Amino acid sequence: MKEAEAHYYRDATDADPESARAFYNLGVALEDQGLRPGAIEAYQAALRLDTGLAVAHFNLSRLFEAEGRKADALNHLAAYKRLIERGGVGA
Repeated sequence: MKEAEAHYYRDATDADPESARAFYNLGVALEDQGLRPGAIEAYQAALRLDTGLAVAHFNLSRLFEAEGRKADALNHLAAYKRLIERGGVGA
């Protein structure tokens, strides 16, 4: 089932490669399957399209922390906090 979900969201990114939400959702689906590298790529793609997508920053922060990439984790956590303080959440 999870594989089908990821396939569905990958199809959504193919159908609309300018949709930050589609890439974010793909990241969530990949993360749920334990596919951390793919999830990171999907969240980064979402942020290339919409830098104000706070939840993508938050999720990247968690994944980078788990990968031992502390500087990257802190950068995304700081971006998340800035966006939240301005009232944005995204997704």
